[in-house]
Amino acid sequence: MKVLFFAAVIIFLAGCSEKPVSNADVPDAQTPEKKMETGPAPVEKAPSAEEESPDISDDLKKLRKVPGEEGAGDCTGFVDRDGDGFGTDEKTVKFDCSGPAPVGYSKESGDCNDGSRYIHPKVEEICNGFDDNCDGVSDPEDSKDCNRYYADSDEDGYGAGEPKCLCVSVRDYPTLEAGDCDDSNRKVYPGGKESCNGLDDNCNGEVDEGEDVKDCRAFYVDNDGDGYGYDSKSRCLCKATGMYKAEMIGDCNDSNPGTHPGAREFFDSIDNNCNGVVDENPGVPYHHKDQK
Repeated sequence: MKVLFFAAVIIFLAGCSEKPVSNADVPDAQTPEKKMETGPAPVEKAPSAEEESPDISDDLKKLRKVPGEEGAGDCTGFVDRDGDGFGTDEKTVKFDCSGPAPVGYSKESGDCNDGSRYIHPKVEEICNGFDDNCDGVSDPEDSKDCNRYYADSDEDGYGAGEPKCLCVSVRDYPTLEAGDCDDSNRKVYPGGKESCNGLDDNCNGEVDEGEDVKDCRAFYVDNDGDGYGYDSKSRCLCKATGMYKAEMIGDCNDSNPGTHPGAREFFDSIDNNCNGVVDENPGVPYHHKDQK
């Protein structure tokens, strides 16, 4: 009995779980009246290729242009083998001016050495023996690392006047040494040998200075200024200097200007004329030294 009871319960539950299917639950199931009202479902139109993307044919044409072809652009590219931004007209191409020059080419020309990137029209000239800026001149005046050269008219190795900054000497500016105070006399220059000639031979700002120079003569110490000095105190000079101002010697008393060779002798117990004899003329009375 129990077995029959449980079997009846299971059958009852299984029957209750089934859901009746209606026409609304079937997607394609429609009544004839509904089909007549709506008609066939409209077919959606696929978008055309023209509506999907813009026309880029012109842009593609520009990208496909090959340098050198007709219509490739209005600018000229110059072959630039050293990559310094300047090329030569050995080989050229045409390209669109709105963009950069093709690889291996430059917009600028004028390179005079396309094998060195340090030589082109915009580089600074340097003293190296090359035409660095392609202007047709090698090592011009005022190049980097130049030296000051001076004119040397008398060819004594020393120049005068305003210098020029050059890489090498030239005929009119041959020397690096300056300071010549007379560029018309080759015996006058800085460090020259001084001589008694009325010139500043060594260009030190002094004339006929120094001792024992060429053509010098003896000057003696003359303390009393009578024109006579001691022969034991002398220097070879061009002119009187300091206490060495007497060119004659023989003063026997350099503190008395009235006593010197050739002075008048007086009876005063003094050797006035420095001849080694005192009062050798007693007939002349003594008087003051300033008297004549």
